[in-house]
Amino acid sequence: MSEESPSTPKPTPPPAPPEPAPALPSWALLLILLAFLVLLGVGVGSLLTKLRTRPTGGTAEATLEKVYTFESPLPLPQEPLLQEEGEPLDATFPTALTVRGTTFPVVATPTRGGKWPVPEEGEEAVWLYGTIINYVIGLPYSETTAELLGSLDGSETITLTLNNGRQLLFGAPQSRRIPTDEIAPLAQDHPGLTLALLLERESDQRLIVQARYLPEATTTAGEQTIGDLKVAFLSMETRDEEAEQMGGRPILVHYRLHNGGEASLDPAYFDLRLQDGEGRIFLLNPQVTAMITSANPTLIQPGETVTLTAGFLIPRETPPPLTWLFRPDPTRPTEVRFDLPYHPLPPEPARPRVELTNAFVDGPRNLIVINGVVHNDGGSPLTVTLGDLRLTSSKGESALHSASPLLPWTIPGGDEQRFELQFTRPEGVSSVLLDVLGFTFQLNGLP
Repeated sequence: MSEESPSTPKPTPPPAPPEPAPALPSWALLLILLAFLVLLGVGVGSLLTKLRTRPTGGTAEATLEKVYTFESPLPLPQEPLLQEEGEPLDATFPTALTVRGTTFPVVATPTRGGKWPVPEEGEEAVWLYGTIINYVIGLPYSETTAELLGSLDGSETITLTLNNGRQLLFGAPQSRRIPTDEIAPLAQDHPGLTLALLLERESDQRLIVQARYLPEATTTAGEQTIGDLKVAFLSMETRDEEAEQMGGRPILVHYRLHNGGEASLDPAYFDLRLQDGEGRIFLLNPQVTAMITSANPTLIQPGETVTLTAGFLIPRETPPPLTWLFRPDPTRPTEVRFDLPYHPLPPEPARPRVELTNAFVDGPRNLIVINGVVHNDGGSPLTVTLGDLRLTSSKGESALHSASPLLPWTIPGGDEQRFELQFTRPEGVSSVLLDVLGFTFQLNGLP
């Protein structure tokens, strides 16, 4: 028997590949990408906004980059600035700001919608309502104000007068520029003063001045008590018409004194002085005091209130602030201080004076060489330009060949400038006229 061979199995066909998914059209891909970019931009912008507007130093969120004007002061919030156990405390407001002898009236204003209002006329400073530790005050822009703030140095002081008569002094002012949206200067974490220049033409930078509080120099414009005495500053009077004759600027301080003690007082023993912005002391001047016809009393009886006058003589260029110091007993250091409403006089105008020291003819170069000195006997700087120098003769005006030092010359008050001038020599003349700042000299005998 033949043996039957097993049958060969048939091969299994491979499975069919899956059908490809339909491809997205290109416009759909672009739409998805655009949506992703929009969401990313919104997220980044929100994060940057939070970082930029985050308050610093405990201040509320605010911005100084926008301003608008108002005709009358805006209504202030009704909530009290300070409270103690739920009871409101009397808060003081700044009413005047004095910077290097210039006084700005101050009005209080709240911020509205992140904007800082300023008066329509632009003459008043605005105090940012609520800033009572670090006083923040804005000054409307002007070229004069910008120059004033930008030129302050660390040795000067700034006075802030409050509505109760108290005067706060701030020293070591520092000027700098910051981005307009920076709010760090509003911080209320330190006592001080911040001045900001508003409505400036630059859009991204703002000029500010920051000064530290000087509690040891703070004064009161009203009445102060020292021992059994009550002293009140009344007014300050200047006699500028007498300044040239007396060799200085007369200052008269009028004050009221109440003797609350049991003994009579002799004003002749009072120690009365003035102190300027550089710390210099000026003593009582009897000649200036005598300008007032009503003489001071010889004795002040117990319980008596009298009005007195103290006279001082200060240099014309005395820098502000000017402080009056009153000490009833010269043997004791206790004293009271009052800041005076003092404004320095403008410097005297320039007063030129010209002298010639030598003149000769430089034959080989055909020049007239003149040496001399220009004195400035005034207080303001004197500037000498090419138009202030002329050499003329019958032949007309000669050209200036050279000037040493080079023109223009700027001569400070009380100083002098030595010079040498070389003019082209006119032909056929024996004399010429030299004019320097209106001073005319005739040079004769030219070879």
